[in-house]
Amino acid sequence: MSEKPIIRALTALGCSVQPLSGKGVPDLLVSLNGRMLLMECKAPAGPLGGVSGRGLTKDQQKWWRTWQTPIWLCRTVDHAIAVAVQELGIQGRLVPVPTEFDEG
Repeated sequence: MSEKPIIRALTALGCSVQPLSGKGVPDLLVSLNGRMLLMECKAPAGPLGGVSGRGLTKDQQKWWRTWQTPIWLCRTVDHAIAVAVQELGIQGRLVPVPTEFDEG
């Protein structure tokens, strides 16, 4: 899954979103009101319920084992929003996200 729809949705909720790059590093740093989380974006589950086959790379697995805070693996815009609501304490800020955000 492209990070762009997730970035647009989180930004619409008022979050600051910084794409990251580096060998094994998660895709996004997401922040709101002094709280932060790391997010990895992967393709959603396949039609038979399995994962698309795009799991964590060996570099990602290694990096995740050494990091001391949770990293959220999100496969859909809805899941990314749910994580942000739960982990960043978004309350009363939810607004409808236009369907155009689901297009890459």
